[in-house]
Amino acid sequence: MKFSKIIKFSLIGLMMIGLSVLSGCDNNSTKYVDIYPASVPSGVYTVTGDRQVTIYWSAIVEHDFDYYVAWRSDYPAGPYEDIGSTEETSLVDDGLTNGHIYYFAVSSVDTHGNESDLSYEMIFDTPRPEGSSSLRDFQIYPENSGYSLENERVVPYDDASCDFYVDYDNILNVFFIVAGRPLTDVQDFGYTDNLNDVDYAPLDGWSDLGYVEAILGHSYVLWTADDHYAVVRITGLSKGTYTVGFDFAYQVDLGNRELKIAPTTKIKKPVSR
Repeated sequence: MKFSKIIKFSLIGLMMIGLSVLSGCDNNSTKYVDIYPASVPSGVYTVTGDRQVTIYWSAIVEHDFDYYVAWRSDYPAGPYEDIGSTEETSLVDDGLTNGHIYYFAVSSVDTHGNESDLSYEMIFDTPRPEGSSSLRDFQIYPENSGYSLENERVVPYDDASCDFYVDYDNILNVFFIVAGRPLTDVQDFGYTDNLNDVDYAPLDGWSDLGYVEAILGHSYVLWTADDHYAVVRITGLSKGTYTVGFDFAYQVDLGNRELKIAPTTKIKKPVSR
């Protein structure tokens, strides 16, 4: 009888996934073992930073959810490296190289240790430098009126590395942002709360004049003569000192229009870790 029970329970164990049979000398009992993987995270996107990328995703609402694992790779098909775990729905990956393209994914783990596949969205991001500075009217302060985005420093408006400079019009009583080189394009992106409101440099809409009015709180996209993209946001205007304050982000990866959020392509990523 005992031998037949063991056979019976063995067959049941093979047919029913998740059931583990525990048999003792005096009694037999069954215990449910969860072997199902956790749900795959979705809604993954990134926000570009200076030598860092912040990864976001949608929350998983399951009774046995435990934590998320973020992954990074230099290649879309992997292998992916574990860069940290968290119970939150975001994680900052810092210490990265500006101008280098990284690929990201997220998995989830339940309280039984079952881990999901990597998220299915193809997410990539390219960190870029950012900072703040100020310039003065080129007619009065020519040595302090231009800015070199590549070198992240103030330069004369006629310097070979000048990407844009500031001009104050005494008749109109307004400031202008002027392209520093003939092949540099500029356009007004409109009012923004911060640099992160400008995600990707547009393909058209550039000023035919080579300059635009500098308006407090507006962001401006530049396409430099050497094929780099940047965003500049005006943070201060002082007519008394002929000064314009600004924040900037500059994409060092040649021809890459990405300034904040990487595009999402709905392609299932190979689960390669």
